[in-house]
Amino acid sequence: MAALHQEGRESVSSVENEIIDYVRSFNRFYTRRIGLLEEGHLGSGYTLAEARVLYELAARSAGSTAGVSQKLLVEELNIDPGYLSRIIKKQEAQGLVRKVRSEQDGRRIELFLSPAGRDVAAMLGGASQRDIGLMLHPLGSRDREILVNAMRTIEHLLNSASVSAETDTPSPALTENPMLLQD
Repeated sequence: MAALHQEGRESVSSVENEIIDYVRSFNRFYTRRIGLLEEGHLGSGYTLAEARVLYELAARSAGSTAGVSQKLLVEELNIDPGYLSRIIKKQEAQGLVRKVRSEQDGRRIELFLSPAGRDVAAMLGGASQRDIGLMLHPLGSRDREILVNAMRTIEHLLNSASVSAETDTPSPALTENPMLLQD
């Protein structure tokens, strides 16, 4: 993230402060709404980062006997390698994660969830499903569809250079769903 701050300094001045303020306001709203600032993620004793590592290990090992490298997690989560190492060390001490030297490459350490780690990951996944379901329950099916399409649009726009700064042309995702262009 620090690199992002350094690289983006020149372009920040070209973005209207009102837009930046709104994005920051939305970020505060959403993190509060889904409880990311609570002491334990999803009412557990785990931080968001610890829960996310367990989730990634569970998701990547589902139906596979292969382990996951710390390097892959660092890249995928955009997490500091030292911070990830401390999380893994803590989870290993808790009996949630096992480290195994790769049979193919003796220099590589693979990470695996223990049965207890799989149980915790499943508990956290179930709690997340429940909480998101409760949040979405009051919305009608059309509103849920609008919400999910807006999320897809946000993801698309932030994952690609989909709007040309020179022409200010909306990306195809927006032009295909004009409802998202409305205020």
